[in-house]
Amino acid sequence: MDRRSPCEEHKQREERCAASKTGWPIQILSIYFGISHFFSPRALFSIDLTSIGGNVLETQIVKKAIANAPEKIVATPSANYLLFQKCETFLNRRHVKARDAFDIHLLLTRGAHLDKNLQAHLEDFIAMKEMDQESIETRIQDINTKLCTVELRPVLPLAIFEELAQNEFEAIRHSLRVVLAHWLGKETQ
Repeated sequence: MDRRSPCEEHKQREERCAASKTGWPIQILSIYFGISHFFSPRALFSIDLTSIGGNVLETQIVKKAIANAPEKIVATPSANYLLFQKCETFLNRRHVKARDAFDIHLLLTRGAHLDKNLQAHLEDFIAMKEMDQESIETRIQDINTKLCTVELRPVLPLAIFEELAQNEFEAIRHSLRVVLAHWLGKETQ
């Protein structure tokens, strides 16, 4: 029987992460709870966040200083790569999520775009999934007022939510059509 404490187990996971072949730290979120005062704390669950989305393309890694600690530099995916991942996620989910669509809208309004390299990667993904123009447009149309209200009202600041709701979230659908224009048979970004 393994008698390590949850903290020791978490530390060992972090050490294993540092030695991972990708060199990227694996972030693990563990929630501990005490069943009663007779039992030691136990892990309720843990989530390995690095297995989501695979490896980041080397050309899409940017190094940035942490706001409150400028001497500390972290490597992060570029906004363009995040846009690519969000597009993949939006197209891949069994049921669309308004949050994915909003994230695409936000990234576009902040200047992110799919360069030729990322567009080629998305092209491969869409071909692999055998998606056509009609299926992509249907997913965009599924981002409707009811879905956006249920999923976005609890997480967005009220002013942003109300601004988007004023036009029944058309701004979000427009952003989706802009970033996916190539696959919708329309002009490119």
